[in-house]
Amino acid sequence: MSAAEGPLVVGVDSSTQSTKVLVVDAATGRVVASGQAPHTVSTGEGRESDPRQWWDALRAA
Repeated sequence: MSAAEGPLVVGVDSSTQSTKVLVVDAATGRVVASGQAPHTVSTGEGRESDPRQWWDALRAA
C-alpha cells in the first residue's frame, strides 16, 4: 500500500451474503485498499445471521 496524500475514508457494506470494505484517499479519491469476506444466513422458516459472523467478516475484509 502506498502512502496516502490525505485523510482516509473507509466505506463498509454489510449485506446478507458478505461484507465489503473500501478505503479511499479523501484528497485524491484514489482507492487505497478494498476487501470482501462472505458470511452465512441460516436456512429454514426465518432468516437469521449471527452478529459474530458480521464482525469476523469485517475483520477479514
